[in-house]
Amino acid sequence: MSNKDEWNWSCISEYIKIEDVINNPNRTWDRDSLSYNKNICMDVINMDLPNAIGEWNWHNISQYIKMEDVIEYPNEKWNKLLLSMNHNIRVHIRRIDLPNALGRWSWHNISQYIKIEDVISNPNEKWDRESLCDNENITMEVVNMNLPNGIGEWNWNSISRYIKMEDVIKYPDERWDRDNLSQNNNISLEVVHMDLPNAMGEWDWYHISSNVRMEELIRYPNETWHRESLYTNEFIPDSTIDIILSEYRENIDERLEESRIQSLIRYHDILSCVRSQGKNDVSNHKCLSIDIIDMIDRVGICTAWKYDIDIICIY
Repeated sequence: MSNKDEWNWSCISEYIKIEDVINNPNRTWDRDSLSYNKNICMDVINMDLPNAIGEWNWHNISQYIKMEDVIEYPNEKWNKLLLSMNHNIRVHIRRIDLPNALGRWSWHNISQYIKIEDVISNPNEKWDRESLCDNENITMEVVNMNLPNGIGEWNWNSISRYIKMEDVIKYPDERWDRDNLSQNNNISLEVVHMDLPNAMGEWDWYHISSNVRMEELIRYPNETWHRESLYTNEFIPDSTIDIILSEYRENIDERLEESRIQSLIRYHDILSCVRSQGKNDVSNHKCLSIDIIDMIDRVGICTAWKYDIDIICIY
């Protein structure tokens, strides 16, 4: 059997749901790759994984660990710089004694990754406005706040790339940048169709196509979508485009909930990729689960593929 036909457990360890690790401790997990898993937790680090390989990497664990675990285990070898870049970072973590931690706190990084409610509750900290503009949860409430000890200036290009569409709808007269709004992961067709009198630039359908949610593609199939860019959209599985924009769309009952449609399409996408690329190349698929791995190993990809086509035809 070639490597193409074998699962790559290092890749699986990086992207698998942590519940699958907890429920399947005897798999050949890779501790170093689990350290990169965005849902890593101390429950898994403290588990007996008898067939695991590699060592835990505290540098990377610090970037992804939940703050509750840092509070509960202050004596671990945390890295303050990487904790500053953790999407779960909270202001009060800086006030905890971490006796074995390495590095220094960075307000530049903390401002980019901090929960926005912490900025609102702690306006006197040394916030970096330029980094706050790159915070994926930036809101107009923060932009309009008085941050007396803040440094830097607001950057409307960056704000446009990360702002929630609700704020654009509420504040249409701000200096939005259409090109960066097009690259916003929250882009909405409602905003694209709005009058934004002080906005700069033009709408970019290449980037809108790469960031739009599947629900809007389903709802607005007749827009000027850029098909090549849709295939790069991280929110839409590779095999979805033709299903939605071609004859397959007619086979899907309009009464089905969109979440059910998405579930079918993601499952179809994994099987399609395994069938064309092999198990190894699909081991980093973000929707892969132990249930799907076991099903493919049990019945084989050809049987699983036939069953999947039958499901799509039924629905």
